[in-house]
Amino acid sequence: MTVERQAKRILIGLSNFSEIEREAGPGTVLLHNLFGLYRNRLPPHDSVWIYEDGLIWQNGQTHKQIRYAEIDKIILPHDKRSEHLHLLRSDGSMLELPIRGNDGKFYDSLVFLRFLRKAINLTRPQ
Repeated sequence: MTVERQAKRILIGLSNFSEIEREAGPGTVLLHNLFGLYRNRLPPHDSVWIYEDGLIWQNGQTHKQIRYAEIDKIILPHDKRSEHLHLLRSDGSMLELPIRGNDGKFYDSLVFLRFLRKAINLTRPQ
């Protein structure tokens, strides 16, 4: 199974997720096969571009990238009510991934966490 297929299975129910054209997305990218976009509708309206091998997101004017295989641990800083995920990289650094949507009491970060766990398992060398 591919990461794209897992993403579409898991994330398709989120109102902030949409499938996009492969040629769209931010300028300088070291990732491959763009297929999805998660738009944070709350300010500062940052977006997360979803690729077969990783993620890129905008934090203000800065773009951050991470490959799924580089993620050692995913942390929900505020448990089930988290509006971002902390991604601990294999080099020890931590990145904050904004996932701010929710549908009442259900937060998108929990669904995104599930997707990331699948993506990491699919892309990490065995």
